[in-house]
Amino acid sequence: MDQLGRESEARRHLEAALERLRSAESRSEDRSRAAYYLARTYEATRDYAAAEPLYLDGLEAAYRNFGPNSYIVAFGEMNYGDLLRLLGRGVEARQKLQHALQTYTALLGPKHLSVAGAWFYLGQALAADGARSEA
Repeated sequence: MDQLGRESEARRHLEAALERLRSAESRSEDRSRAAYYLARTYEATRDYAAAEPLYLDGLEAAYRNFGPNSYIVAFGEMNYGDLLRLLGRGVEARQKLQHALQTYTALLGPKHLSVAGAWFYLGQALAADGARSEA
């Protein structure tokens, strides 16, 4: 929805979903996904300060419920890593993105689309830090 210029509508629905999942103490991946997608709506409008705690909230739930080498953690780390790149926090960005890449590769194999996405974001982070030869 956010790409149609309807960020407020998307936020309203995602905030309601996230609140329901939090209050139910959900252990579903949806708990983390709602936080990640809500963060993306703030990212789309360059409100990075609002996006970051949502990524952290989603990641905390994902680590707690699924462990560090789960798909839902990798998904969150890839998106949060890209936000860190935008914030100029290259070292942190690369750490998150490298972990996402390793996890995706282990779970899905090297030719999966999610692995390609992680390589893309890692390449952007490396290029932003001037490490173009590594990117």
